[in-house]
Amino acid sequence: HRISGSPEVARAALFTALRTGFARDLLRQAFDATRDLRTARRERLGIPPGETAMGLGKLLVVAPDQENARKYLGWLRGWVPRAQADPTVRIATSDERDAHETLAAFRLRPEPSILVTCAMAYEGLDAPSVAVCAALTHIRSRAWLEQMIARATRVDPAAGPYQEQSAQVLHPDDLLFRRFRERIEREQGTLARDRKPRRQ
Repeated sequence: HRISGSPEVARAALFTALRTGFARDLLRQAFDATRDLRTARRERLGIPPGETAMGLGKLLVVAPDQENARKYLGWLRGWVPRAQADPTVRIATSDERDAHETLAAFRLRPEPSILVTCAMAYEGLDAPSVAVCAALTHIRSRAWLEQMIARATRVDPAAGPYQEQSAQVLHPDDLLFRRFRERIEREQGTLARDRKPRRQ
């Protein structure tokens, strides 16, 4: 999702985008990506539909603030069958009394498979089952962004062979996040670039 303009212009646009239909559209893409991944893994691992199990992949949604986290929670619960909404989609923010229990369940149990949070999921959240991250945050600190994407890039021992695992991070494509992503890609050696011709 491209947000053009200089960092100053993009910052204001990003602030608005994370509170409008732009965020809903990006969140829907993350939801669909998670659903497709879970379906594919079910088939590969031989887990029947409707049965809960570790290794299917989970979605972590990082909201800009608690008000929008609750809005995102409502959207996500509207996209799953009503009977599954509460156990499947949960929220963990500092205002929620059961936030720590929700985080523990997200880490250790098959359900919830979708967690909405602001910042609580950063320090010490070891949840290898996270395979998709919806980065709906306005923070652009490199250390903070690295912590966020690291939630989705851990190997899940229950998800099958290492070479068949991947992570998806969906984010607004503003200039600052794009620079961060390209720097990571360069460091990882995954950014395709033309080689300079050698002088004869």
